Amino acid sequence: MARGRMIAATVADDKRFNELPIDAALVYLMAIPQLDRDGLILGEPAVLWGTACRRRSDLLPRMVDIIAAWVSSGLVISYKTDDGDTILYFTGFQKNQAMTHYDREAESRFPCPPNYVRTPKGLVP
Repeated sequence: MARGRMIAATVADDKRFNELPIDAALVYLMAIPQLDRDGLILGEPAVLWGTACRRRSDLLPRMVDIIAAWVSSGLVISYKTDDGDTILYFTGFQKNQAMTHYDREAESRFPCPPNYVRTPKGLVP
């Protein structure tokens, strides 16, 4: 997992983000530092909870709804791997990262989202 991810100041003005229910917004922000270099994370509800907010037991029963809110807002794309795992792609990830050290970070263990390819500077449609 990558460390040191920053939240862009533009989050204060992002309409889609600010329309999320408060618990979905909280977990979204808590998930960002856990994303890999491509903005991907395992999206199984219990695993995501354990990765991003495991000390907030009150959020575990709401994770399915939280993920659904992200997807319906367009902030996240959800897709399945050939093995049936759910992967989440945070669509605004690259535009809010400098990507200057992309080649120094560990490669993603997840396949690309549908209709995306990996380049030396990250995912592109």
